[in-house]
Amino acid sequence: MASSLRIGGFFVGDILLFWSFVVIGSRMSLLIMLLYPFVSALGASVVFGERLSGLQWLAMVGTLLCVGGVVFFHHQREAIGEKRLRGFLAAVGGMLGQAGGALLAKPALGANTFVFEATWIRIVGGLVAFALVVFLSGRTRVWLASARQKDAILATVGGSIFGPFLGVSLFLLGMRYAPGGVATTLSSLSPVILIGRDVVKGKHVHILEILLTCGAVIFLYLFFA
Repeated sequence: MASSLRIGGFFVGDILLFWSFVVIGSRMSLLIMLLYPFVSALGASVVFGERLSGLQWLAMVGTLLCVGGVVFFHHQREAIGEKRLRGFLAAVGGMLGQAGGALLAKPALGANTFVFEATWIRIVGGLVAFALVVFLSGRTRVWLASARQKDAILATVGGSIFGPFLGVSLFLLGMRYAPGGVATTLSSLSPVILIGRDVVKGKHVHILEILLTCGAVIFLYLFFA
């Protein structure tokens, strides 16, 4: 089961999420990723018999409507062709992969598990899966050639340090010592922060997108309140 959660989250989830980054952008992809705690909770209610309260159901529906509203409004402003539709589906697939990894992690990670060790094991499992796919697809030479692109390698290494290493490890540490609602909500602020980035870069962001994104984060907090 431990190996399954590594493949489900760090391999299937990440590869689809990164593809969606390229096609529909990081802000829209991470907004869709807000749904993964709810999918995990629904899975846990089925697999482990965990019950959801009325407030949690309300928060789940509210977040879903806010995310759906942003996606629909984005669709109205920018025509979504076949490629962009695949990007949205890839983001949904990435969200489901992360939710599946979180669900499988529940019985595998005990209360005394060292969070950095757990993250290391997940990264190694994902690396093995990625290497296997590269080898079976016959693109080993292409992958090795890409290693010569120093700027891309440095950016990837930096992203790996701040994301899978520090980000995931500190999130797991936060989940251990802080209320789950606080840790999960803080970790889900990326779409809000990226709105600020888009504004600074001069990109047009409609007020409705800002309100719906903030609303999704608020509903997410209510889910864990």
